[in-house]
Amino acid sequence: MAQKFRAAATDGDDIVQIRATELAGAVLDGGIGNDILQLVGEGSFYFTPAAGEATEAEAAASFGNFETILGSDGLDRIFLSSTQLDGLRLIDGGADATNYLFLTGSTIDISSVAIANIDEILLYSDNAVIVADDLEVARLITAHTTKNDTLRLAGTTLSDADLGMLHRQGFDRIEYGNGQVSTDRAPTIVGIAAELREIRSGQIVALDPRGAIDIVGDFGWVREIQIESASPTTSGTFELAQTARVTVSGTLSPLFVDGVSIGFVRPTGAGLAITLDATATPDIVKAILQAITYKPTGSTSVSGIEYVTLTAIDNGGRAASGSIGFYRLADSSGGSTDDVLIGGSGRDTLQGGDGNDRLYGKGGKDVLVGGTGKDIFVFGTKPNKKTNVDTISDFALKQDCIWLDNKVFTKLGKGTESKPGKLSKSYFALDKAKDKNDIIIYNKKKGILAYDSDGSGSKAAVEFTQVKKGLALSYKDFFIV
Repeated sequence: MAQKFRAAATDGDDIVQIRATELAGAVLDGGIGNDILQLVGEGSFYFTPAAGEATEAEAAASFGNFETILGSDGLDRIFLSSTQLDGLRLIDGGADATNYLFLTGSTIDISSVAIANIDEILLYSDNAVIVADDLEVARLITAHTTKNDTLRLAGTTLSDADLGMLHRQGFDRIEYGNGQVSTDRAPTIVGIAAELREIRSGQIVALDPRGAIDIVGDFGWVREIQIESASPTTSGTFELAQTARVTVSGTLSPLFVDGVSIGFVRPTGAGLAITLDATATPDIVKAILQAITYKPTGSTSVSGIEYVTLTAIDNGGRAASGSIGFYRLADSSGGSTDDVLIGGSGRDTLQGGDGNDRLYGKGGKDVLVGGTGKDIFVFGTKPNKKTNVDTISDFALKQDCIWLDNKVFTKLGKGTESKPGKLSKSYFALDKAKDKNDIIIYNKKKGILAYDSDGSGSKAAVEFTQVKKGLALSYKDFFIV
């Protein structure tokens, strides 16, 4: 049997050195005097087993009567229980690397312990109270993975900014000053429509087509959005559509909003999870919600109600959920259907399905998703760069097409919906108008389409939609109605 490490302490001031590999079953007793436990060789030092980790066999059998723990020259992860803090006066991680302190227990008092060269203190027990007397030390403590935790800073005055910062570090409850208490509550989800929306198998629908849903955190940020089918019998897939603001290359991928990395997307067993960082403002969360799509799969011979569950989790692990209801129509043929989707004056998200769909954005800055099939995107409202530029997220060359209403696009010629007219090659130009006939202008680099009513004349071109950057559009993709 391997020899267990025992500290050879004396009644004087001792320095005892130990490696992480020597901690399993070690008996560490500093005895009388001012004693230092020196960590050697970096690593994870388990003075107590860590909750959720298989460390029972790696932890020390006992630890006590040391006044100082001094870290190694490398990266140290130090695990201590609340009782092991008794008698400690200094925990110094060492100045040469990043160091972490993990604390477990029900009441963890670090008010008598000086902390140096520790980059983060991680609370590792649910339902814990951690007691501190120094705001600067409290700034190091995070409680993102624990529940029902309390930070006690009695006698310390905290500003609203201080409270917000500490709650964003994961604390549910903060006791401070002269008996004051601040509580961070779970996020709230508002704006989910009570009425059911009709869907068919294979039809892609936006969960929040009109931007009505809001998720609001209390002090913290919304760390994760989860979306999943509410019942195992409900079959469907969830995705993030590309919009004018939201960009993602697929599941298990980085997520960008307004060109800035904001988190990542990953699939779950029944849906999708979107993890966000601390810069995710309510406006950013709203943009992401509008990009989430649901596509019911399979066919059904019986119409019925099905629900999708939307869950918001804040940085402290507090969660709120809401249900979005759909009435799934029976598909007697078991195949795809052709849809005509018409937006309103607001910011709509129109989702086609597996059929040959026709999408009318109308007013507002809309997101148009054709899905599979031969889809038609119809523009029949006056272009306005500020208020009426739509986004076509999935235009498929040689399959989809764009219809331009000649009541609005008056310089393009004749045509009707029953007999669309082809766009003249001379009316189509890249980048900018070069003569008076260049009326439909396509900036391929930016994916922007604009209408220039007088070609190279004095009037400016007005943007009316955006497609994927670099898409090889030509005059053959446009028709006049």
